[in-house]
Amino acid sequence: MRFASVNFQKGKIALGASLRWDNNRASGNMMNDGAVRQFDMNNDGVISPPETLVAAIPVGVSLPVDYSHDYLSYSGSVNYRVAESLSMFARYSRGGRAAADKILFTPAVSRATGELLNSRDGDDAVRQAEIGVKYRAGGVALNLTGFHARTQDTNAQIASNPATGQLELVKVSRDYEAHGLEFEGSFRRGPFSVAAHATYTDAEITGAENPALEGNTPRNQPKLIYGITPQFDNDTFTLGANIIGVTGSFSQDINVLRMPAYTTVGLFAQIRPMERVELGLNATNLLNERAITGISEGSLPASGVVMARPLFGRAISASARFFF
Repeated sequence: MRFASVNFQKGKIALGASLRWDNNRASGNMMNDGAVRQFDMNNDGVISPPETLVAAIPVGVSLPVDYSHDYLSYSGSVNYRVAESLSMFARYSRGGRAAADKILFTPAVSRATGELLNSRDGDDAVRQAEIGVKYRAGGVALNLTGFHARTQDTNAQIASNPATGQLELVKVSRDYEAHGLEFEGSFRRGPFSVAAHATYTDAEITGAENPALEGNTPRNQPKLIYGITPQFDNDTFTLGANIIGVTGSFSQDINVLRMPAYTTVGLFAQIRPMERVELGLNATNLLNERAITGISEGSLPASGVVMARPLFGRAISASARFFF
């Protein structure tokens, strides 16, 4: 990796720019489970129905991995100080992340030579333009940023082969576009402080291996994410709360099944009864909110049952810290 940056300031204007060149090399072998087989897992001499579908890795069978991939990241920004407490800024950037193990066992890597068949699959790129305003005065800090982003993602997911019905790993290649507004703010007055954030995002799929998905909203992408943390802090104790919420979102890219909105509340407290001793109490999801963060199915099946990933319910912990 090679990196360079330059910054310049004159009067009310500050400029910044950076470049980074990433060099990725992957070599070796990969092994994956083959077709299912029968195997007496509990060694009772009887093959039960689940034991007829045991996945196994073939001994001595491997596929090569041997490819190189380089990509460039860059960023440029300008900040203009309107007044001592107020400034405006703009930034344009391009970043990347190596696909690495996400593309193994998919058609992105040649099973014969281990080479990368399409250079686009080697990294996931994000191009983003931002413009915003910052304010700092009298214990108040406010940031408001508008953004427009275009992203690429090459990944893999398990799908059913329409011809054989067998589950297999398939390559997923998507382009996304999003614009929105991000707010961050804080206020402090004596021992009391409050911090808040909110992000509004309008996103869509602009390119997909399945053209029917184009124009849809990406999975797990709520329109609004928000949070607020009020806190009271003095020499003896700290008391505060975390309130975090999201609006509803689609479970999968086909945009049929929606996951409900949720808001979780957490509380925290630290008491310092004497020097070098701190007692703490922390509660997450205090109201035991049913918060679903993901659903594997894209639509409701005939059974009416889906596999979901919820946040943990109410959890309370206590701690004691001693400083030496």
